[in-house]
Amino acid sequence: MVPTEHVVHQAFMNQRVGDRLGALVGRRLLPADVPVEYRIYPPGSCMDWHQDVALYTEPQYEAGGSLITGSLSTLSLLLLLHLLHLLLLLFLLFLLLLLLGAL
Repeated sequence: MVPTEHVVHQAFMNQRVGDRLGALVGRRLLPADVPVEYRIYPPGSCMDWHQDVALYTEPQYEAGGSLITGSLSTLSLLLLLHLLHLLLLLFLLFLLLLLLGAL
């Protein structure tokens, strides 16, 4: 789990971000009550196609992303923030296409 004081947790789990995304999709969005998590998969591992168990009766939006690198110590914080920004933009594009019925 990502600690609540970590920049990644604060970037994804705050109402200001929810309000901005909600304005784009025309819905009220709230941060989830499940923790932000990250997973490290060693070289050669993979995750097969699967469906997650629904935690709520009302449909939910979920964001996920992958960062592939040989060494996390070589990434600067600035690069990581740019990657998170790109992930957010891709997620917004996905939501827009979903809402327009293109997916």
